[in-house]
Amino acid sequence: MWKVRCACRYGRLYPRRMEHQILWNLKLGVNKAFSNVKMKYQWNQLCEVIEKVSRSLVIWSRPQAGMIKINTDGSFMEQNGKAGIGGVARDGDGNMIFAYAVPVKCQKHNVVEPLAAKYAAQWIKKANLRCCTIELRL
Repeated sequence: MWKVRCACRYGRLYPRRMEHQILWNLKLGVNKAFSNVKMKYQWNQLCEVIEKVSRSLVIWSRPQAGMIKINTDGSFMEQNGKAGIGGVARDGDGNMIFAYAVPVKCQKHNVVEPLAAKYAAQWIKKANLRCCTIELRL
């Protein structure tokens, strides 16, 4: 893609060719990662979709001194019931103590986040820790 971009910039290729190359690579990547999803967008449609995607900045906040904070998250695919949970435990300096990513199965989307928190709570109990907080993103 970089070669195509440079060719467009320096006059050896037209911008439509670059758009086509980018769109082709995006379709290839999406189809490879998600074989059941077929990307059928034209260039202008893809640009409109991308502009509508909302972005949110998530900033990690430190736990209180002497505490360990575990941030958890989960993801759910309604079509097949596959889900994944994960989390990261850090001390007050931001040093990672523990991290996990676990595939799970569930029936509803609203179960995934609590499963991630439950996994973290089980780890806290097993590690015999007392000064921990669990933060969910609901």
